[in-house]
Amino acid sequence: MNKKECINVTFNEGPGIFDAHYGYPVIDIQEIHNGPTGKVKDIQGPQAHAGRDFFFPEGKEFSFDIYECPNLHIAIKAEKGTKTCLFLMVHDKEPGDRNRFVVIGKTPEGDPGIYDVITDCFMIEDDGNWHEHDFDLRNVREKDEEYPYFPRAGSISIIQFYSWTGSGEHTFYFNDLVCKPVTTTSKPFAVKGQVAYADGKPYAGGIVRAYDCDLRRKEPLGETTTNPQGGYEIRYSPEQFRHAEKGSADLQVCVVDEKGNKLVSSDVLFNAPAEAVIDLILPPEPERLSEYELLVNAITPLLKGQGEGGDDLPLTELNEKDIDFLAKDSGEPWERIAFLVAAVKASQETTPSSCPVYASHVSNSNQPSIPAEAFYGWFRQNLPTSLAELLKQNTDVLRRALETSLRDNLIPAVLGDVIVTILASLRQVAAESLLKSGESDGRASLGDLLSTIMSDSEKQRKIANLFVSNQGTTEAFWEALQKTSDFDKGEIGQIKTTLQLGTLTSNHLPLVRELQRIRKADPELNELRGFAKLELVDWVDIITRLQENRQPIGIPPDITGDDEAAKITNYAANLNRYIEKTFPTAVIAHRLDKNELDGSPLKAFKEDFKTFFANNPAFEFGAIPVHLYLNKDGDKKLNGVKQPRELTLQLKSMQRVFKITSRFEQINTLLADELNSNQAIVRMGPRAFVERHSKTFGGDEDALTAYKQAEHIHLMSLILYAKHSVTFNSPMPYVIGGDPTEKAKAHSLTSSNNIKRTTLSGVNG
Repeated sequence: MNKKECINVTFNEGPGIFDAHYGYPVIDIQEIHNGPTGKVKDIQGPQAHAGRDFFFPEGKEFSFDIYECPNLHIAIKAEKGTKTCLFLMVHDKEPGDRNRFVVIGKTPEGDPGIYDVITDCFMIEDDGNWHEHDFDLRNVREKDEEYPYFPRAGSISIIQFYSWTGSGEHTFYFNDLVCKPVTTTSKPFAVKGQVAYADGKPYAGGIVRAYDCDLRRKEPLGETTTNPQGGYEIRYSPEQFRHAEKGSADLQVCVVDEKGNKLVSSDVLFNAPAEAVIDLILPPEPERLSEYELLVNAITPLLKGQGEGGDDLPLTELNEKDIDFLAKDSGEPWERIAFLVAAVKASQETTPSSCPVYASHVSNSNQPSIPAEAFYGWFRQNLPTSLAELLKQNTDVLRRALETSLRDNLIPAVLGDVIVTILASLRQVAAESLLKSGESDGRASLGDLLSTIMSDSEKQRKIANLFVSNQGTTEAFWEALQKTSDFDKGEIGQIKTTLQLGTLTSNHLPLVRELQRIRKADPELNELRGFAKLELVDWVDIITRLQENRQPIGIPPDITGDDEAAKITNYAANLNRYIEKTFPTAVIAHRLDKNELDGSPLKAFKEDFKTFFANNPAFEFGAIPVHLYLNKDGDKKLNGVKQPRELTLQLKSMQRVFKITSRFEQINTLLADELNSNQAIVRMGPRAFVERHSKTFGGDEDALTAYKQAEHIHLMSLILYAKHSVTFNSPMPYVIGGDPTEKAKAHSLTSSNNIKRTTLSGVNG
């Protein structure tokens, strides 16, 4: 159907019946398509004073463009005494992912009706006669005023009635429903065209006015606004210019601003044709000052003579009280002035020694490497105002923030040509900041850490640049470091261990220096893994050692504790835990050699464990099951082990418990209690397990967490067994015979764990 044609939908004349009721109805699904006699059911029962019914136009759904066919015509008849209010529900099909219903109503003021204001909606005459009514669909809006919108395409899908007659049945009649296009017969004349700047950019949203020019007067013919492409069209009728007994208008078109000031006008087109085309060219769009520039212009005069000795007060010296005053005096938002001050400070913090220099609106004899305008753009996009925190941001985030600020005219457009250079400068500033000493705040910087192994400042700078460009010690960072010819394999190993020591110690430089000294004296400590042989008491001893200045190595400033001794113990525990989590198998291997726990089944195999881990330095619990690991070259891996079978069993027990905890002391205690599997732990039950091993895990909560982990693993194992084992998937039902051994296995599996087959069935869902 051509959208520009009249759309006619005619319904057979007939009654529609509804029950008066209150509340939202439940429509009988069987009757929903019964056309004009569909009946509404309500679970709340009949109520007086309000009612609702739905009329479905027998599948006569149609689509139309509201702006081309906006005039809805409807003919309706209601019996005498029927007080009925009409709604038309338009199903908006424009947003494909969200179909919504909007309401056509009519208020006394001619505004669109809304769902919640029933009394203001269109009332049907109740004299028993046919009445024709019109609705302007361009006034359609959604019932929820919080999200008003004006749909383009829609379909009439429901006609809805409200009744104030009371309970009972009432009859209404429909005759036709017509949607007509806008008629232009009364305004056959038109002028249209394009409005653009001299550079070709369309002038969107501009006001265009058309006039009929006489000798000394102009008669307005119409007004419109340009569309996003700069196009416009104004239609006018002969009556608007025939008073001068002319057959056509002497046409002039003007573009004005919001205040009515003329921006450009056309020459007079004498005896204009019925369809005239007049294009207008505006002068180039003037460059607008950015928000930053306007802010500086507003604040700078207020700083004149406010400094010491009558000098101008620098922006960097403004405090919160000053900003409060300036905000009230200038009318500028407080937050923007604060961002301006922070931007100037951040700009001056950057080092100009090796970075490009830009012009800045804030005069300074020592020009900063990165302009304050750039920092203002970042801060306006809610990035950190601290330079140290800003330097940690991803380069893509910084770029997008500047681009957004440029697009929104928050910073001068000239910065758009130098974004790449600004970001490069910021990376260089970030690299240089990493090399500055951090001892003043108790944390070692990257430069401090590197100085413990190298004195070459140029090499340090190259490492810092790679660190920044690769977002830290990522895999890309190490790959880039290996590709450079400046560092050999040994140096790269030293760099890696040094940075790991920084992470281990929370960048506590005195301890890093001491650990570097220990590493030089002990070849086993060449890598961080070597520190797995240290225990808690060893860490306490190192922390309390005296440095060359006769001061103890001490602890970082943020370590908590009731007193100094408690803080030292807590810091040592942090170091010990970090090594245990990072190298759990290496820690276990070292502590097996010192195992003296009574009842521990591991104690008798000290020498065999020592031999095994010496043969297999790459072995890791949790990486590969023990039996699979020993399947290949098992004799070689167990070479020198005196009791290979027994040791293998112990390794398997440790492997099962390792899934619950990787700490040796906890593994050892559980094995000493004969809890060598998740199944054994689950058999004990949560209450008994927590009571017995609360101390083992450092409290009831951690003990219960360990139990739940064991329970989860146990259930997953049963599910896998039930899913894949022939015991539960045998094609031979036991009622007609079967393998007796498999039946025994199934009985053992379920009865030994005190669980029923129904339990397994429940786990499987």
